[in-house]
Amino acid sequence: MIKIIKLKTIIVMSSIYLIAGIGLYSVVSDNLERTPITQEYFNNALLGTLFFVFLSSFGYYTYTIKNIKDEVRKNNDKLNKDFSETFKELNFENKELENELKKMRNIFDEYIIYSKSDLFGTITEASSAFCELSGYSKTELLGSPHSIVRHKDTPAYLFKGMWGTLSKDKVWIGDIKNKKKEGDFYWAHTIIAPNYDETGAKVGYISIRQDITDKMEEILKNDLKITEVI
Repeated sequence: MIKIIKLKTIIVMSSIYLIAGIGLYSVVSDNLERTPITQEYFNNALLGTLFFVFLSSFGYYTYTIKNIKDEVRKNNDKLNKDFSETFKELNFENKELENELKKMRNIFDEYIIYSKSDLFGTITEASSAFCELSGYSKTELLGSPHSIVRHKDTPAYLFKGMWGTLSKDKVWIGDIKNKKKEGDFYWAHTIIAPNYDETGAKVGYISIRQDITDKMEEILKNDLKITEVI
């Protein structure tokens, strides 16, 4: 036989003695009335207590996990919404940027006399301004050597010096007389620079030109007048 202190609360549920947690007595005085209980009674009461604690804990943790899941779902929904809004804003900004770049490319193509070539001087890109000045279409220029616009009056030493400069990976600047498709000519102040890929390897050349035909004709006329006077 085992004697323990009286319990404040004893809950009977389906023949299992459930002892509700904080109801256990502590020893306060020897004068408290003691009640004898059997080993079986004690074991059932203890088992009931553990079962009650388990149910309480299980319910608590189930409730807590549900709250955590709800909170995570809410946070995910908020993050998805924020991401969606941010993506829309970025997408809008990217479209604006693309439109601006497109406008700039169109302006560049229309007004800048520009071309790109490979290492052997074969044209790989040509602006509309270059096509208009030379009289050739893009289809005619692309894949053709730059010599397609070479004028017979341009001395060979000029090109020799130009290629010598470019072979040293330097920028060449000079004035060149070129031939148009229909046989007429034009003068171009030309800047040619090496072109590199993302690895740093030289893949060709970029040329930008300015039409200086009127200026050169004026200079040549003045030179001719000076010669006649002399």
